[in-house]
Amino acid sequence: MNAFREKYKQRIGESYIIHPRNLAVKEGIICIPTYMTMML
Repeated sequence: MNAFREKYKQRIGESYIIHPRNLAVKEGIICIPTYMTMML
């Protein structure tokens, strides 16, 4: 994902990963739990 973000940084905004754990932000990527996807 980091290579994709670097290549297309002018075209994309925030980067999200949907996963079953708690909300976290790592290296500019927002890791969001499944139940919070309705807030995107």
